[in-house]
Order: sequence, then C-alpha cells, then structure tokens
Amino acid sequence: MKTPWSVFATKFALPGACYTRMFVASMTSAKAREMVTTLGYSDPVADRVGDFSYDEDFMDYAEKNDKPRPAWDPVLAERPSLLDYWYRQSPRDMIPDGLSGYLVPGVVTFNDPPPTLSGMINLRLDPEGRLIYFQAMPPEVQEHPQPSQPVDWNKLFAAAGLDSAQLQPAEPTWTSLASADARAAWTGTWPGSNRALRVEAAAWRGRPVFFSLIGPWTIRGCYETHSVVGSVGEQTQKSSPGGAIQLSPALRRWGKWQERAKSRRDGRVS
Repeated sequence: MKTPWSVFATKFALPGACYTRMFVASMTSAKAREMVTTLGYSDPVADRVGDFSYDEDFMDYAEKNDKPRPAWDPVLAERPSLLDYWYRQSPRDMIPDGLSGYLVPGVVTFNDPPPTLSGMINLRLDPEGRLIYFQAMPPEVQEHPQPSQPVDWNKLFAAAGLDSAQLQPAEPTWTSLASADARAAWTGTWPGSNRALRVEAAAWRGRPVFFSLIGPWTIRGCYETHSVVGSVGEQTQKSSPGGAIQLSPALRRWGKWQERAKSRRDGRVS
C-alpha cells in the first residue's frame, strides 16, 4: 500500500523528479513578486523570503476522511495541492522572534516575525503558480486618504485560477490582520475535485488586502506551513546590502514523516 510519504518522496523529493522540474521552473521568488505587482503593490521592499512547504493539515484531513483510504496519486495531482510555495516581503528587515525546526535562530518563516508591520505582504502559491493565500498590511497612516473604490474581485479569481461563475456568494466569516473596507465570500468546490471550498476576500481603498482559499481542514487562528525539501526550497533573504542566500532547514521534520510513513504502511494505522 502506498503511504502519503512514499508517494510524496517518489514524486516530489528525489533529485531530477517531477517535483524539481515543476517547482524550480515556476515556483520562484520572481513569480511571487510578479503576483504582488499584479495585485497592485509596487512599494519598495527591504527584505523578502520564500520557501517550499507542505500542508500537513490537509494531509491529515485526507487520511481521516478519504474512505476506505486515500488514493495519494490522485490527491497529489488534484487541487488543493499538498505542496506550495510561500513568500513574504517587508519594507524593513525581518527579524524572527522564534526558532526554526532545527532550533536555529534567525530563520524567517511564514508567520515569524508576525506579519503586522504596514507594508508587509504574505502569500502562498500552488505548484501551478495559482494564488492560495494573500495578505497585505495597509498603511497605518494615510497622509492623503482616498475614498473607497469599487473592488475588482475578478483579479483575485484570475490569480487563483477560479471561475467565479462556479461559486455561490456567501456571508464573509473570516477576517485577517489587515484593515478592510470591503469584504466578500463565496462557497463551492475545488476545481477538479469534490472537496468543499470557501473563498474569503477583503480590500482597502480598492486594493486587495486579504484572500484565502479555505477547506474544512483549515485551522482557525493558525496558518502554519512546513518546509520540506532543503535541496530545492531555498529562502532568498536580503540580510546585507548585496543580498544573500539562506538555505531553508533541510528536510524539516524529516524524522517525523519517516516515522509516520512506517507506522501507516499496509494500512496498519488509519
């Protein structure tokens, strides 16, 4: 029986496998920066970081709810994607407060330092470069306030590869740290699968400040991602005027995955 880890390692972790070809070709910091510009943000950036990650909450959900057991090949091929590329940028140097997966200080993650500074932007893209999550912190003070403007939500749908006609309007229930003067939500299913999808969006003065594709597995109050492939997932972080390359913690939580995969072999653990 195939385990999530065996399929994951075979398809996405081995050197030269399709993971390397697919992700290195499309999931780069340049792609993320292009997305930020597309959504209307072109302010100067002092620091930026990106890394590859996986959604452990979605994996756990599939293991518990796909009966009799998950078919990992289709799961990995469909949306939502188990793998993603996260990116964040800041108008100031980002100084993390905590420790990385290897108890190493000084490693910026998706949530550390907290994305609370005006001008900070966090986003996540799937393997095809489609938007999964976006948050932009608006200015704390606006010297020349502009009136509220109509919001073009279609720009976000296009970035996420979604057809708004296939979704139903809903009452917004999720909020972000970013201030907003317009909110919207939709419900439906993920394209290519029957998994439930909820889309939440918010804007400030006509520019998007929040967008999230949400599934039943999405944990409230915690949007963590886990680095997984050190040989491919690099964190590109400006730590000096010339810039520097900071490797992500190699195969973070590797031991835990090996243990889980072994215990689940042949369906011994559901």
